[in-house]
Amino acid sequence: MSDNKPVRVASIDAKDLYGANKLGFDYTLKHADGNPNLKRYINALDYSLDLIKLREIYYKVFKNNKFSFIDGKNKYTNQIVNVTFNYSYKLYNKCGKNLYIKDGFSIRHIELNDCACIINGEIAAIEINKQIHANQIEYIENKYFRYNPEKQIYETTGTFPALMNKQKLRDYLYETGFTLDGIEYIRFKRSSGSARVGKCLFINKKLYE
Repeated sequence: MSDNKPVRVASIDAKDLYGANKLGFDYTLKHADGNPNLKRYINALDYSLDLIKLREIYYKVFKNNKFSFIDGKNKYTNQIVNVTFNYSYKLYNKCGKNLYIKDGFSIRHIELNDCACIINGEIAAIEINKQIHANQIEYIENKYFRYNPEKQIYETTGTFPALMNKQKLRDYLYETGFTLDGIEYIRFKRSSGSARVGKCLFINKKLYE
């Protein structure tokens, strides 16, 4: 495949990176089987002097040409990540379509039992809008979820308190960076267009200098 084609990069929201790194583990772009989740690579680095230089620097640092990998018609790279700041980090954060996980708990350690995960008397995770067999949260003190007996589902009661707003997440990641699949990333740059919509590119720390 020609080197003058765009290279696709992953886009991740800051709240997800912060939540993972806060618990001390790397965020991952891989499926459980170890293959990359290509649906996450929704942005592209257009062919430009920047991309040419990035490839040159990568080769000097790592002494190989594995800056990108090919799948089908596209090239992908993990050396650059696009970070968005669309959401605040809350007491309960949405993971997927209907799953909410409480701050301090990792999806890696969550095991749902009939749409709920109760740990030490608190709701660690809960899946809403899916029919269940028994209400497990009836006697658990909480003001964020309720049981709907007519539909036999869990529902949210409203919004969750924010622990880190979008500006604080931006300040945090700009200062500390994050790790993803074993790579440490730091702030790289953002274009004027990206600045208007609150996006920023992060780069593999080993390539930055």
